Amino acid sequence: MRELLQPHQAIRYRAGDFLALWRCDEASGSLVDATGNYTASVVSGSIGAAASLFDSPIGTTGARTFSNSRATAAGNMDAQTALIGEWTICAWIRPSVVGTSDRYVVSYSGGNTLASLLIRADGTLAVVWETGGSTVTVLSSATLQAARTYHVAAVKEIDPANGSLRRVRFYVDGAAAGVVSGLVNVTGAATSPQWNIGTDENGTNAFAGTVDDLAVLRYAATEEMARDVYARGASSVATASVYAADSYAVHTRVTVYTAAGVGVDLSSVYGWDLLRSIQIDEDRKSTRLNSSHVSESRMPSSA
Repeated sequence: MRELLQPHQAIRYRAGDFLALWRCDEASGSLVDATGNYTASVVSGSIGAAASLFDSPIGTTGARTFSNSRATAAGNMDAQTALIGEWTICAWIRPSVVGTSDRYVVSYSGGNTLASLLIRADGTLAVVWETGGSTVTVLSSATLQAARTYHVAAVKEIDPANGSLRRVRFYVDGAAAGVVSGLVNVTGAATSPQWNIGTDENGTNAFAGTVDDLAVLRYAATEEMARDVYARGASSVATASVYAADSYAVHTRVTVYTAAGVGVDLSSVYGWDLLRSIQIDEDRKSTRLNSSHVSESRMPSSA
């Protein structure tokens, strides 16, 4: 049994998945949060425009360059814009400088809670957590270099060993880059939430380089998702819109054989509702659709 196609979480973005999404496609000026949860960013310093680092699933046309500059985006004082529960922060980045100091890709502040994704002075990808004056620095196993493009992700989730604690997982270029368990549960705060793109919360420790498709998800992304996002970006494969309906498209030549042995050619792009997997038994030339429903109106006529 050979599995030809298995859509999964990585290509099923919905508008509600995002706490914030900066595609970084603007030619100049403010960075716009596509979700509308945060205001158009106030830019300090010069943030230039660049070609997209990759055609990832959530942006395709541009990127922004930072050098001693930042973009500050404020949210409403409600739970809709607070960094609470499980979350994922991810982006394509190309640092032009690594070393001499910590360099913050993005930082969040809300009430007494801070959370940041950064490259430390030694090149280590890290997350800094602070709540109630207590600070925890969580280190990945990845060391980043200047003048190289990376997809980076930090995931905060429930620690499976103790449900009252949390852990952080890291991914770099779709591969696991360390996990730190047993962390205090930071619940976040809904007071004056704000993101600083390109610096820490104080406007210092500036990131130097290019940022593309910076996203904050409301859930803990899986390893499968991180791998898929990187693979699609690395191969410059454009995917469905973030706001697309819950459907998928088959882009590979696949022939489905009916019970009567009639072959149906799906070599064109057809939508599949609630498709979980297509499995072809090559010896018997039969097809099994697992937990799926195919819209008859979208099926081509029999060959």
